[in-house]
Amino acid sequence: MRSFLLYEKFHNEKLSISDHEMITNDIDIMLSSSLEYHGDNYSAEIEYIEVDGKITSGSGLSNLDWHWDYYKKNDHIIGCCRDVACMDTFFLKSINIPSTKVTVQWEPFGHQIVVLYD
Repeated sequence: MRSFLLYEKFHNEKLSISDHEMITNDIDIMLSSSLEYHGDNYSAEIEYIEVDGKITSGSGLSNLDWHWDYYKKNDHIIGCCRDVACMDTFFLKSINIPSTKVTVQWEPFGHQIVVLYD
């Protein structure tokens, strides 16, 4: 991931830790815009996929290795906001930007976002 980000994604840019907002936004846009949405909302039909030989719902996987391999092969990820937030945090951590994902909840919905330690 680190090599991908430093040598392919940001290869023409001189990056410093002070650029963390720009880097974070670019990574989030890259993943969000590539998302093949698979929801698990009870009002929608749940779509199932195969992950590591097992059938599971196509969202909320939080399986970094599987998502990274899938992204490298297909140039997009699948799932929902949880999957984007999971990948965002691991991409950021790979280039030494401390981050985690949190859930913003409002009834009856929620959304996962990435937060940074600054």
